[in-house]
This record gives sequence, structure tokens and C-alpha cells, in this order.
Amino acid sequence: MDYLDAPLHKDATARLAVVGGSPRMTSGVCFALARRAAEREATAAPLVLCRRRDDAEAPPPPLRDEADAPPTTAFRGHADGPALDRVRLKYVAGLADVAWILNNVQSWPADHARPTLIVVDEVAALAAPGGAWDAAALHRFAILAKLADAAATFLGCGCVLAVSGAPETARVVLRRHFPRTRCLDDGVLRGTGSPKAKLRDDGVRGIVLCK
Repeated sequence: MDYLDAPLHKDATARLAVVGGSPRMTSGVCFALARRAAEREATAAPLVLCRRRDDAEAPPPPLRDEADAPPTTAFRGHADGPALDRVRLKYVAGLADVAWILNNVQSWPADHARPTLIVVDEVAALAAPGGAWDAAALHRFAILAKLADAAATFLGCGCVLAVSGAPETARVVLRRHFPRTRCLDDGVLRGTGSPKAKLRDDGVRGIVLCK
């Protein structure tokens, strides 16, 4: 799975967008990026902003390679361990919550580790509730992308946006601040210079990366 987060591995301050696919697939890939960042560095503190689910304790679904056996000790399908503990989940009710957090990173509490990676999950649902990508939704989307970029710049960290089902107009807006992408259209993972791979949603077992 190394090519998944190659931009972040090469440059910890990179901007990366995961676009297309179902909300579960984009969420699973983006959470995997946060976890891999935590695995690479013991001092990493990835922050994942995600919409509240029916179960507030449920993180986005796990992503695993088809060749890997399911973890023997797991939390909601995620392999348990120190890396998972370093990924912080912040649940938000809507776009206003995300905007407030991103606008106030300069006031981050001194007794909390500053984020080393910001992941904003389910951006499509935040900017275009109901799935209508009209002019107002594209405007909200552009503002959110700009705020995320500015917050990451202030913190000196990387940033990832999960944008499921984004139409081409939204992707054009996105490229100004997030030029690097991983596309999940039709359940196939694509990215510049990366091999293609199919994704399969296995329900409670999470998202499976197939050869």
C-alpha cells in the first residue's frame, strides 16, 4: 500500500485529495493515510475530522490489503496498537464545526500535541448536503478547501480531504489548493504514477484493497 500515501511520505506537508467512490471507501482510504502517518513516526498526531455517525465511537472503516489476514486484536475492525491510539478523532455536526476548528488552530491548547496531519472526512456531505453540487455547494467547497490549506500551512503539516462522488466541477475547484489526488471512481484506486487497484467494501471487515 506504499503508493497510497507516497506524497505524504515524501513531503509531510503535502496536500492530498481522495475523490470519487462511495463515502465509506473514501473514508476508509483517508483514515488509513492517518494511521500510516502515525505508524511512521512515534510523535505523529494525525487529526481526523469526521461527521458523527449513529455510534459516536465508530471510526471510519479500516482499509486492508486482500493478502493480509484480519487482525487478531481489533477495535471496530482496526488492528489495535499504539499507532491507532495516536490517531485522534474529532466528531463534527456539520460544516460550521469544521470551519470553526480550522479557523482556530492558532489557539491550539498548549497541553495537546499539535496535529501533524489534518484529515477532513466526508467533505462532499459537508459542502453539498443531499448531493446537489450547485453553485452554492461549490462555493462552500472552495472555502472549506482554502480553510483546510490555511490551517495546515499554519501548523506546518499535511492535509487530506475525503471527497466522495465529486463531479469534475468540484475537482477543478479542489486543484487550486489540493493538486495531488487519489481517485476511487468505479471502485478503482488511481493516482498519478501509481498502479491501479480495485477496492471492495466487505462491510464490517472494512475496505479491501485487491490486486
